[in-house]
Amino acid sequence: MLDPVKLLKVPDELVQLFYDLETDILKDIAERLVMNDFKLSPTSAYRLKKLDELGLHQDAVIKKIATILKESEKKVKKAINDTSYKNVNSDNEMLKQHDLFSNANYDTGELRDIILKGIRQTNGELRNITKSMAGAASKTYERALDNAYLKVRSGAYSYTEAIKTAVDDLASKGMDTFTYKSGRHEQVSTIVRRAVLTGVNKTAIETQLANLSKIGVNFVRTTQHLGARPTHEIWQGKTFYYGEPVEGYQSLEEGTGYGTGEGLGGWNCRHGIRIALEEMGIEYTEQPIDTEENNRIYELEQRQRYNERMIREWKRRRDIKKAAGQDHSKESRKVKEWNARQDRFVKAHPELKRQMNREVVSKEKMNIPEMKVQNISGNEPLGFREYTESEIKNMALNNETILEEFIPELKTKWSGNIVYSENKTDSYGKLWSCDIRTSHTTSPHILLHEQLHARSISYFDKDIYKKYKYSEEVSVQFLAQELSEKKGIEILIGGYEKNIECLREINEASSLYETNFEFAIELFKQQTIRRYEWLEAKIYDKMIADGNIEKMERVMKLLERTDMEY
Repeated sequence: MLDPVKLLKVPDELVQLFYDLETDILKDIAERLVMNDFKLSPTSAYRLKKLDELGLHQDAVIKKIATILKESEKKVKKAINDTSYKNVNSDNEMLKQHDLFSNANYDTGELRDIILKGIRQTNGELRNITKSMAGAASKTYERALDNAYLKVRSGAYSYTEAIKTAVDDLASKGMDTFTYKSGRHEQVSTIVRRAVLTGVNKTAIETQLANLSKIGVNFVRTTQHLGARPTHEIWQGKTFYYGEPVEGYQSLEEGTGYGTGEGLGGWNCRHGIRIALEEMGIEYTEQPIDTEENNRIYELEQRQRYNERMIREWKRRRDIKKAAGQDHSKESRKVKEWNARQDRFVKAHPELKRQMNREVVSKEKMNIPEMKVQNISGNEPLGFREYTESEIKNMALNNETILEEFIPELKTKWSGNIVYSENKTDSYGKLWSCDIRTSHTTSPHILLHEQLHARSISYFDKDIYKKYKYSEEVSVQFLAQELSEKKGIEILIGGYEKNIECLREINEASSLYETNFEFAIELFKQQTIRRYEWLEAKIYDKMIADGNIEKMERVMKLLERTDMEY
């Protein structure tokens, strides 16, 4: 029978091959983006050049895939051959040692047929994966080319800015090769690991059962190991019949789900079978595994796997930006942070072992996007209109009363002065002099937004604002909306609605706080430079405690979409 720990390592080399393939494809795209000329005009010239670029890129991808497939097929063949023959030989030797079933000499021809079938199926899955990657690579490159070209042609972006944005997008999104109807996305490395691990173990069990059935062994016992998933823990280490029904026993299929993706030998399953010597009068001592301890180890291993995925993710992003000749200091920092987090985690749990191969503002004022002249209900806004200076002053004083009620510990830096501007493109803001600028056409909500800045970013300087702009603006507008709703102030839509919606989705999915209002308050209370780190740690700790790694990955993706780290 296969050692569950050793079985876990079997796919490692193949996973690394496909991880390197995906990274190389994305690096190739990044390099081609940098070398491209998006200033081409007219549009027809760009289209011809794009077709040519897509063809060249596809040729490069096909060559990379061909090389990987040739190597991966050899590794799959060796892995399945080695494990299958090892299992059968181990069973036969055990029977001979106890003078049982003298006919325990397996028909190598039948064995070979089962093994070849397993090899073909597993390699077939890997070929399908590469086909999906090839198609995704073309779509990814085309998307990157078009986005960069349109940005340059619009005049809103310089050539350098367009390239940087395109590479940033490429590094963060990668290739969505495997996205399911539910919206769940899986990395290539995850898909490959599952295909190889499942193919190897499934074939090994099939050869064992065919051998034991031919010999006449009717009872088998499932292996057991700490960290088994809860649905497998209920049947691990138990005896089942395989062949003739025996009263008082379940069949292997009924008891373990053998033959299904969810059961024994199915997706990512590390359980195997051994001959149930106990049913033949042979003493075989095996200590049962404690359920609570098993579940504890399982949760710890899931957390470890998640940390490994994050390390790989940030390494990939780093390498893509490096290939494009762009600043990758943020990505390098993230790799270090997740490495450190993994080190702390493993040290805190010595029962785990770290598996390194699996990790393989320039303007005077703070500008905000122009407020849309509509409220959240879509009706014509009532609060956004022309006010006298006296009315505006009273609105601001009323806002200060609200802020003192809910965040009294955060003292305002507002000077008390209001500066009026009739320049529609530069009407609203909290100035670094700590005055507030507004137009006579304004609203209580706009003033509230600016007054919140006075209790936050005013404690820092322009450079800090420039560096943490999104963290500041998103958290300020989030709280401004929540306070406005609570106090009956009309909410105007700003330029950060998608970012704020991600925050609300995060709170709903992770249940950080009972209400979005509480969430917005606590987020705002953190220093501008600490908000992203605070929220990231908050999510991580809460989701780990809940034990839902899959949901945590989705919530972490939402966190990225807030752009609050920038």
